[in-house]
Amino acid sequence: ILVAWRREIELQLERQAHTDQLTGLLNRRGWLKHAEMVVAQAKRQGFSAGVLMLDLDHFKQVNDRYGHEAGDRALMLLGRCMSSTMRESDVCGRLGGEEFVILLPRVDETSVEALDQRLRTLFKFKSGEKLGIVLNFSSGLAFCDVSRPDALKRALIQADASMYQAKANGRGCMCANADINITIPDQLIS
Repeated sequence: ILVAWRREIELQLERQAHTDQLTGLLNRRGWLKHAEMVVAQAKRQGFSAGVLMLDLDHFKQVNDRYGHEAGDRALMLLGRCMSSTMRESDVCGRLGGEEFVILLPRVDETSVEALDQRLRTLFKFKSGEKLGIVLNFSSGLAFCDVSRPDALKRALIQADASMYQAKANGRGCMCANADINITIPDQLIS
């Protein structure tokens, strides 16, 4: 009984170490661990893996105008919307602050655009309904080059750059790595 109890406590601690307490999604550490496994599987089995980064638009203004509790509720709501919209094989996480990330196995750009639009529509509707303010996000997409050992790191950097391009394009939209011309120095990857 004590061994079983100890194992249960260890599993609970492991879950807590990899879970974002506010949203219930994976935290950065947990997301990276799960995403690396999916990318390794993508390499072995030859399927695609896309990284979609999301950043809540005007989040500082939400906190300043409505308070940090409203900001927390907005983050929790986006986490719930992500969880209800994603497939079981998708790996969702909160990187920190108002940045979220999803690893999407077996997708192409068209299917990610459709998923992004479904998530965006749901979040705008739910934020208006639950928070009384319509919120949106900017997103950036990059695909993992699974032939490279640093595939996930490179895709994260490219998705982040694409997300900032979406913000520069007026926010509330998605940009893909094809929409930007970016060269990533090898020293940033290692």
